[in-house]
Amino acid sequence: MTSSRLLLGFSILFVSIVIVIAAIIFSRAFFTPKVVEISTPTETAIISGTIQYNGVRPVMGSEPGGRVVLYKRAWGDAEFTELPLDVPLAAEATWSWNGAESGRTYELQAGVEFLGREITRTNVIMVTAPASGEQLTFNVSEDQIPEDILILEKERLGEHLTDEVLPTPKLIALPNPDGTTTQTTITPVAISGRLNLSGYIPPTAQLALRASKEGIDAFQVVTTDIEVKDNAVWVWPEAQSGQRYRLILELRQGDVIVGRSPEVIVAAPATNQYLQLTSTAQPPAQPQYERAAIVGKIDLNGPVANNSTILILQRRPGDKEYQVAARIPAADGQSWSFDDATAGSEYEMTAALQVNENNTSSANAVTLTAPASNIVFRINTNISLDAPGQPSLLTCGSKKGDGKWPAEILFSHVQNANSYWLQVGTEPGKNTIYNERRSRSKSNEEKLILDFEGNKTYYVRYAQAQCTDCRSDQDYSGFSESVQMSCPN
Repeated sequence: MTSSRLLLGFSILFVSIVIVIAAIIFSRAFFTPKVVEISTPTETAIISGTIQYNGVRPVMGSEPGGRVVLYKRAWGDAEFTELPLDVPLAAEATWSWNGAESGRTYELQAGVEFLGREITRTNVIMVTAPASGEQLTFNVSEDQIPEDILILEKERLGEHLTDEVLPTPKLIALPNPDGTTTQTTITPVAISGRLNLSGYIPPTAQLALRASKEGIDAFQVVTTDIEVKDNAVWVWPEAQSGQRYRLILELRQGDVIVGRSPEVIVAAPATNQYLQLTSTAQPPAQPQYERAAIVGKIDLNGPVANNSTILILQRRPGDKEYQVAARIPAADGQSWSFDDATAGSEYEMTAALQVNENNTSSANAVTLTAPASNIVFRINTNISLDAPGQPSLLTCGSKKGDGKWPAEILFSHVQNANSYWLQVGTEPGKNTIYNERRSRSKSNEEKLILDFEGNKTYYVRYAQAQCTDCRSDQDYSGFSESVQMSCPN
């Protein structure tokens, strides 16, 4: 009897277990909830800036007249696409694009259209979203405007074609379709801007602005009425509207040139043109001149992680390693200062963004002489340009009649680079022999031929940039190491 009851109990327990297992299988088979993948929406960001418009614009009253078109190309994309923005055609117009993807890097460019036809485009800038204060620059000369558009402009003005009604800048009248010519007096227009002076400035030094029409080598002094101080305003009021000029600024101590700015090409009229000049003059050997400050700001674009800081780095020409000049919070517009620079000494400086004290991206290097101010380091948080490899001396060629050697120097191309900055000097980090910024050639490398004196040591280095029309030192990477080169005696 007892055995039967035990058997019955085990049977009931077994059946219960089977039912529970079946119920679990059934519920999983028919009532398992679906896993819904929820995609996180992309965070949008704003990129904003200004249009610096130099040169000629359509005359007032023209319909449809002219307009500015902005284009963007995401990093890695093949083509530029137009942005849905309404940008006025003015000397200094602002723009803002609120459809960028936060943390993504873009190339931006602007084009100008006259009567529905594109005339030219600006330089290309590379920026990581979000960003602000980005500038695109036009230099539109008269010879870029098709003749039929100039004639249409003149016809629209008709009998009002006079200096009084033509705005500044204006389009110059061309011959009439019937062969007659309408004579007009060309009113001079101004080109103006500010100075960025660095280095020791002697008390009696003077500045002179020299100009030359593009394509002509002879420079003429156009104004000496310039205050010799950093950030001073300069004006040349006698430029010709629609003409492209090459401008250089010279610093003279008596009859000796102690500083010369890099050449700038600009179409008249123009404003906000910055000319950078580094003085080579040496300060007196007095204690008050032993130390000088180098100061500037940070232009930080893109998202910034927590625990981020920015290192300000400096090294002397010929040094391999950078030294820390300052550490500051990682914020856009942050000021920085290197207070222990030696007056009259040259430095190569850059800035690096660090997250948890690890470098994540960096600004491009700038060479300057202390003291200096208004030095801006631009950092795109997910882009860091590396210095290129070392240049090499390919051959010294055949010795010439003057005893010099036509040395051929080779600079290897860098992936994604579109511009290069080549320098040759008689000391490491100097450019006393050669200093050129050039667009990437179609060959597999860049070549340079210079006359080398026999048994003399030269120092060669170069930097790379990914923009196609670079306007600023900050567009370039740091320089490669200075490589010694020489030819036989």
